[in-house]
Amino acid sequence: MVNGQLLMPGRNEAPPRPPRSPWGGRKLWISLAMLAVATGAALISLRGHLPSAAETWSALRGADPLWLIVAVVLHSTSLVAFAEQERRLLSAFGVTMPLRRAIAMTITRSAMTMALPGGSAVAAAYGFRQFRERGANPAVAAAVTALCGITSVAGLALLYTGDALIHAGPAIAAGAAVAATALLILARRLKRTQPAPPTNSSPEASITDACSPPPPAGPTTLAGKLRRLIRQTATLAAAVPPRRWLTVLTLAILNWLADLLCLLVCLRAVGLHLPFPAIAAAFLGAQLARQIPFTAGGIGVIEAGLVVTLTTLGAPPPAATAAVLTYRALTCWLILPLGTATWATLRARST
Repeated sequence: MVNGQLLMPGRNEAPPRPPRSPWGGRKLWISLAMLAVATGAALISLRGHLPSAAETWSALRGADPLWLIVAVVLHSTSLVAFAEQERRLLSAFGVTMPLRRAIAMTITRSAMTMALPGGSAVAAAYGFRQFRERGANPAVAAAVTALCGITSVAGLALLYTGDALIHAGPAIAAGAAVAATALLILARRLKRTQPAPPTNSSPEASITDACSPPPPAGPTTLAGKLRRLIRQTATLAAAVPPRRWLTVLTLAILNWLADLLCLLVCLRAVGLHLPFPAIAAAFLGAQLARQIPFTAGGIGVIEAGLVVTLTTLGAPPPAATAAVLTYRALTCWLILPLGTATWATLRARST
């Protein structure tokens, strides 16, 4: 371990890239059909909430340019935070990745998530392949892919836990802070009272064991391979220094917080001043809708849900629609062409 980084077996020679299979025509038609169904469902749910195009355009033209610039900065911060989150985890295992490449990867994977059916799985597989190209062995690449997803969910949960505690009152928030501090102190004391590990045990040795290939008589069933993958990921996660985990979790919270503030700023840009808890609830609903595999990236579902929620809270339909269109343009629709460009750039550098 050097400067909090676990060196050694996280790197090896990357294998040749497997050939990419082109998208079949059947998958394309299924995707188009699902998009059409989602569009129809969105229009039905928006009945009575959707203003005329002229009213929406008028609200968009009246948006404050300064707030729009702030929204762009916030969404860029969200992307950089996620890219840095992956870089910090990779570097814990001795795998280096330039920030510029990590950001390009993040934009590409975001576009895949939003544009393809089952986009989350496609983006995860793409990230795994990119980690391998940077020299990570299969165990490290799989662990970083899984741990990034876990820490992102944990970051969102911590963000909303903190928000709930703040609105619960100072007494409850102070009690939760005291309880968390007591748990941390107890965990440290328990760790100190544990027997010392053998002299030949080290984080590097643990990583070597986790990354070693399975024996010839190893697990051949899917359940056995899954258990081995979970065991490898847990071993690698335990070898990461606590300070590195704190940094990764902080970046995960920053990623979600910047995205949430981007939505808030888009509302302010068109003159909407809604209560923060209501906006946070709408944002959480949008994130949950994004995970539904019915439409790629929740397109149609997220827009409809946000407009209905905002108008239900009392926002004028033209302003609510303009704010949602602005937010989705920054966080989804503009990401698609950018992701295509970054994908082509990364592909050209890999060949």
